Amino acid sequence: MNPLGDPMNQPSLLSIAVDVLTRPDRLVSRHEHPGSAGAVVGPLLVLLLLGAGLFGAVVGSYDGGWQLLYAGVKLPAVLLLAAVVSLPALRVLHAQEGRSVSTWRAGLAALVGCARVALLSTALAPVFWLIYSLDPPYVVAILMLASGLSLVGLPGLVTVAKALSPGGKLRFGPTLATVGLLGLVMAQSGWMLRPFVVTPGAELTVLCPRSGDVFTGLGNRLKGRVPTDADGQPRDCSSRAAAAPERGGW
Repeated sequence: MNPLGDPMNQPSLLSIAVDVLTRPDRLVSRHEHPGSAGAVVGPLLVLLLLGAGLFGAVVGSYDGGWQLLYAGVKLPAVLLLAAVVSLPALRVLHAQEGRSVSTWRAGLAALVGCARVALLSTALAPVFWLIYSLDPPYVVAILMLASGLSLVGLPGLVTVAKALSPGGKLRFGPTLATVGLLGLVMAQSGWMLRPFVVTPGAELTVLCPRSGDVFTGLGNRLKGRVPTDADGQPRDCSSRAAAAPERGGW
């Protein structure tokens, strides 16, 4: 009899959260077969949606209003989109000696990694809430978001690489490729789904009318090249800003 089929032996949401933060590779190994899907997939999705959603809502508080909801929905979507798009490549990167990584294990590893990013981001939420309440400059708010996501994203990306490696042992080549691939896809996904940070008083925008290169966009902001309105004030992407050479906002 499979103990996972007994409701009394089903892992709790809290225990899965602890495993995601402390033993993510073991969590993947214990549930790498589809038969135990119901025990972890649902709770992992809940952790991802709640953690990333909370952080997104805090980021959206820079402007407030509906942007709390929009950013709270879009940040979990960024993580899920990156995981789905990268899944085929992850299997290839970690195949070795004629043995392939199953689709299920790769998917579970990606989901655990994304859940870890989401949980770690909740630790930043109070800090962002405090700083954004002080109304920092628009460029500072954007760069804070990019820095915060990089800080919590790296442990999650390494988690995916370790969970896919035999015996949980990191191999330099596949690990570097996994971190690079997932990091790039996640960054570009976030750029496609922006804005998250919206200038107070700007026209509310759900999605930018056009997407570009995340590195060019952030580079322009580091150089102070931020889209402005007719009064020279920073603004976010909108249909009325379509004539600007660089549109956007986070």
